[in-house]
Amino acid sequence: MMPDVTLSELMHMARAMTLKYGFCGIPRGGVKAGIVADPEIDPVIKQEILKEFGLKLAPVIKKRIYEPGMDMGIGPGDLSCIWQSAGLKQSRYMKPVTHSRSGYFTGLTVFIAAEAALEKLGIQFNRCTAALEGFGNVGGALAAEYAKRGVKIVAVSTIDGAIYNEKGFDIQELRSQYRRHKSRMINYVNGEIIGMDELFRLNVDILSPCARSWSISEKNADQVQARIVSPGANCAVTPEAEQILADRGILSLPHFVASSGGALGSTMEFLGCTERQILNFTQTEMKKKIVTLLSSAEKEKILPIELAEREALTKFGKMQALQQDTWRSNTIHIAMSMYKTGMLPAILTRKFLPGYLKSKLWSDSILTGIVQ
Repeated sequence: MMPDVTLSELMHMARAMTLKYGFCGIPRGGVKAGIVADPEIDPVIKQEILKEFGLKLAPVIKKRIYEPGMDMGIGPGDLSCIWQSAGLKQSRYMKPVTHSRSGYFTGLTVFIAAEAALEKLGIQFNRCTAALEGFGNVGGALAAEYAKRGVKIVAVSTIDGAIYNEKGFDIQELRSQYRRHKSRMINYVNGEIIGMDELFRLNVDILSPCARSWSISEKNADQVQARIVSPGANCAVTPEAEQILADRGILSLPHFVASSGGALGSTMEFLGCTERQILNFTQTEMKKKIVTLLSSAEKEKILPIELAEREALTKFGKMQALQQDTWRSNTIHIAMSMYKTGMLPAILTRKFLPGYLKSKLWSDSILTGIVQ
């Protein structure tokens, strides 16, 4: 929900979601929808818009063609409004898209991707500086993760502008002010107001775009001074900019890999996994795959995003082919129906799901062949 969201942006973000699921081995497709409106308008007016949105999309929501999820301008309460307007009751089925931890899980994989890149370059986390574009569900959670490891956050932004503090921000204060003032929080913390373009020119170790698509393009890629770009936003870097960054020796993590935590974590959460299981899986298996991706791309002498797309589309194609197996599809559908209605207890899925997802993460992977 943004005042200037476009159809082209939605199309690219939908493809990014498909790539996320493919890379993780989760048999789902990607889709995005948008509402052209200011997300911080009067709450009553916003609710009316969300109700209309849910009502109009009820046919595709009920058929599971489209499942709304949290993104820019849309929080858990907003999602509940959409689901209820579409005529669906609160249930397990709603849990993954209404849960507020989705942003945290996304921030976690952005953090892990940055960690893998830093290790590759031989840089210690506790000596790093970072700049974040966006301080919402993902950016706020990511800032907290960086701070835990001693990273100094010197710049953040919201849709109202950017703020810089050479000594680094107190992340708890930033999050507190954001809860109180939303995007206007930049006017209530100690720092220097800077232009959005200046944020991308800061001499930092990590730059994490966690807001809109195409934040880094051919227009500003030659001005980026960060050593690593680890994005939390879909399509944060244009293809042209990816090549410019690479030519300048800047390691750019694929956007759909770095930001895959929301899709992965929400899926695991919905199927009964505990937060500890999700954290363990992300910190071990996902990091291992990102490390493998970076080393494999270096070995092939291609951009990480090129190899990541090849991996995602290969796995996605194999999963699409499996869906043509009628017996298999019907079995999965019956099992999911049993789970959603409570006939299949979460304690069973919780026990076996991490191992199953590990196998799906690596099955049909082209990366294992490259490493060998």
